[in-house]
Amino acid sequence: MNHIFGIELNHQNAPLKIREKVALDNGQIVAALHILKKRHSEVVIIGTCNRLSVYVYAQNSELVIDWFNQFGDLKEYLAVCKNEIAIKKLFSTAAGIESQAIGEHQILGQIRQSFLIAQEESTTGPIFNGLFRSAIHVGKRVRGETSIGQYSTSLAAVAYDLMKQKFKDLSQVNMMVIGTGDIAQLVLKMIGKSDVGNLYVASRDKSRAGELANQWNGKPIIYDEIEDHLNQVDVIFGGSGVNTEVLEYHAVHDILQSTLLLIDLGLPRNFDTKLKEIDQITLLDLDDIKFYTQESFQKRMNEIPKAEGIIHEELEEFIAWLNIRKNASPLISSYWQQLEDIKQEELKWALPKLGELGEQQEKLIERLLHRVIRKVSKQPIEQMRNYAQYDAPHEHPAETIKKVFDITSGK
Repeated sequence: MNHIFGIELNHQNAPLKIREKVALDNGQIVAALHILKKRHSEVVIIGTCNRLSVYVYAQNSELVIDWFNQFGDLKEYLAVCKNEIAIKKLFSTAAGIESQAIGEHQILGQIRQSFLIAQEESTTGPIFNGLFRSAIHVGKRVRGETSIGQYSTSLAAVAYDLMKQKFKDLSQVNMMVIGTGDIAQLVLKMIGKSDVGNLYVASRDKSRAGELANQWNGKPIIYDEIEDHLNQVDVIFGGSGVNTEVLEYHAVHDILQSTLLLIDLGLPRNFDTKLKEIDQITLLDLDDIKFYTQESFQKRMNEIPKAEGIIHEELEEFIAWLNIRKNASPLISSYWQQLEDIKQEELKWALPKLGELGEQQEKLIERLLHRVIRKVSKQPIEQMRNYAQYDAPHEHPAETIKKVFDITSGK
C-alpha cells in the first residue's frame, strides 16, 4: 500500500554548510524528479534557500533517503514524515509558519512553481494533484484570513532592514546586488523603495544585468568587474545561484581600503566565509539573518494559532477526500461495472426481440438504459462516498440501507 511521505532537509534541522550541499537548480530538480519517479508513483520536489523537500507517494521512503545520501551522509539531518503528519507539514509550509521568517509570501509561490514543474514532467497523479492544490489553497486562506502576512517579511526584506539599521541615511550609501534571479530581484525591489546612492547590478550575463539595472536606475557590471568596484560601494548583497564563490578572501583582502557590509543570501554561499576575518568587513549569511525586532516577531507568533486552525480544517477535509478516494473509488468502480454488465446483458436479450432497428434507435435504447442506471445509482454512490470517510460503521445496518437507497419507511 502506498503512503504519502515527506522527506526534508531544512533550516530547522541542518546548518547552512549542510543545506548548501543540496541546493539544486531547476534543471537538477527536473533530473531528480525523473530518477525518483522510476520507483515511486508520484513525486514533487520543493527547493528553496532554506529547504529541500521531497514528497513521494510510495510504499516506503528508503529510496528517497538513499537519494539524499549522494550528497553525503545526511540521515541525521533529514526529517521524515508520513501520511497525516507529512500532509500537515506541507500545509504548514505553504502557510509560512515553517519559514525562517514566519509568514513570508515567497514560499507559497515556490510551492506552486514546484508543483507546476512536477506536473509538466508528469511526475504527479491524482493524489498529489489534490494534495498540492489543497496546500496552495491553505496558503491563500492563511494569508487572506489572518494578519500573519501583514507582519511577515522575506529573507530579502530582513536583510534589507538589517542594512538600514547600520546606515541611517541610505541616500549616501552605494550598493551592489550580485545575481539576477528571484532573491536578487527581491532585494532590488527593497532598494527601489528608497532613495539610495549608486547601485550596481552584477551578473555573468551583461545584457541581463543591463535589463535589471535599467529597471532600478542602476549600473550593470559583469562578475569580472566586481573587484574593480569594491572600494566604491558600502554594501554588497549576494543573491546569485552560482555554485562557486563570487568573492574570495585573497582577492578582497589585497584591494579593500574601506569598510564593507556583505549580506550573503546565496545558496550555495556567494562569499568566502574567511572574509569575516577581515577587520573592515561585516559578513552576514543566511544563518545570521534573524528577526530584527521582537515586536514584529511577536505579532507573527500571535497569528500562528489562527493559521493552525485553518490548517486543521483543511487537513480534515483533505483526509476525508483521501479516504473517499482510497476506500470508495474501487467500490464505486466495481458497482458501475456491475451495472454496465447488467445493461449489456439486457441489451443483448432485448434488441433481437425488437425486430429491425436502425442505428439511431439502438443508440436511443442504450442511452435510455444508461440514464436509468445513472439515476438509480446516484444515491448509492453518494452514500458510498459519505461512508468512506469513516473507519468503522457508525449506525445500524438497516439505517445505512435506507440512506443508500433513499428509502422512506412506511407507516
